Amino acid sequence: MLQHDHAASPATTPDQVAAAIHADSRSAAVRGLTAGVLLPVVAVVVAVAGLRVSPPGGIPGVQAVAFGLVLAAAVSAVVLARTPERTPVWQVAAGSVAAAVTLLAALLAQTHPGSAHRAWAAVTSIGVVAVIAVSTHMLLGLPDGRLARPGESGGRVRRGGAVLCYVAAGITGLYLAISGHQLPAAAAAAAWAVAAAATLPAVRFRYLSAAGRDRERMQWMGVGTVLTFAAALVVCVLHLLVGWPGSLAAVAAGCAFFLPLSMIVAGLRGLGPFGGRVLVQTLSVAGFSAIVAAIYLVIVLGIGTPPKDPGDRETLALSMVAAAVAAVGYLPARDRLLAWAKGFVYGAREAPDEVLRTFGSRLSRAIPMDELLLQLAESLRKTMALSRAEVYTGAGEVLERAVSVPDAGPASVLVTPRERPVVTRAGVSGTAWVSVWLPALVADRDGAQIRVAPVSHAG
Repeated sequence: MLQHDHAASPATTPDQVAAAIHADSRSAAVRGLTAGVLLPVVAVVVAVAGLRVSPPGGIPGVQAVAFGLVLAAAVSAVVLARTPERTPVWQVAAGSVAAAVTLLAALLAQTHPGSAHRAWAAVTSIGVVAVIAVSTHMLLGLPDGRLARPGESGGRVRRGGAVLCYVAAGITGLYLAISGHQLPAAAAAAAWAVAAAATLPAVRFRYLSAAGRDRERMQWMGVGTVLTFAAALVVCVLHLLVGWPGSLAAVAAGCAFFLPLSMIVAGLRGLGPFGGRVLVQTLSVAGFSAIVAAIYLVIVLGIGTPPKDPGDRETLALSMVAAAVAAVGYLPARDRLLAWAKGFVYGAREAPDEVLRTFGSRLSRAIPMDELLLQLAESLRKTMALSRAEVYTGAGEVLERAVSVPDAGPASVLVTPRERPVVTRAGVSGTAWVSVWLPALVADRDGAQIRVAPVSHAG
């Protein structure tokens, strides 16, 4: 017998429920105000202050582009905070602030000598690894920013990965600050790439289990990621082959604008349903671009010699542009070209054997069996130029004519226990075989050439 202790677990009153809801709404409002307004404003103010700094020789192009990325990230944090669903707005907002402070410190280190230079350089080193840690935390928490969800396996691993990343960033930042060393840009980019690659299994697992708006947001963020790497690859290949663009680092960094842009688009509910289709096309174009880039690199740098004359470089660049335009233009025209070619050859929008080749795969879809059999009979008649095509089905001794093209009405064929083993194991057979084992099929078909293809499953 169970005894309920009212003193130990008092019933929740409506007033307590209302108070809890009010407290949750208040905390949500505070979080939205902090991450969606306060932190983005701080990032913008620090970025603007950094742009007003005048180091010797002016602000480098890479840092100017980085300030633009900070502003774009701040805008994306504002958009994410306004969505009703949970989003990684905290990581985006905190990352934009950390990046803005890091860029400002790097510029101040260039303009201040002595101890001030060492202090700002230390801030820069700590800020770089902090940005890497925050971005890794955001990837682990996609699509809603939570490292662990109720009832989800792997939350402990995600938390451990985030903690490990922050600890490694803290140790590395302190070492660089104390030793006075600077983390090279190439090393920072490589560290960020390795950290991002390590999160891919976790991101993939979240995507497979996501649904609704969560999946749509991850699809749009995937579009931004693919576009970023594809554009950076194209820029690097162009620089290697034709020497354009001259400022490779700045232009390659500018490709990262697709990341905050994709987060902004992901926060717009009206564009959510298009994320999957856009991601499919983006992956297709990016894959083709990678193949074309690899071919140019192998042919020009591996087999031939890089062009050195400006005219030769211009010709090579134009040929690459022509290849890219042809590839992009062929994708939307491919379906129309195929439809026209099939209509020209077969007089139809599809090849007559299309139904035959895809019949097995379409059995697993939610298509009525009668419709599938009718399509099968029509395809058989057209493909083989038959005067009639019929399909009989049945599980017992009687096979019923399910469909016939042209329609011949209902009919039945009796298959005795003696005939069943022979029929089920037979291949495509002609009129002589049919007259012996399925004589009902040759009745009233004087002079007709018959082919029968028995198909059985589990007897």
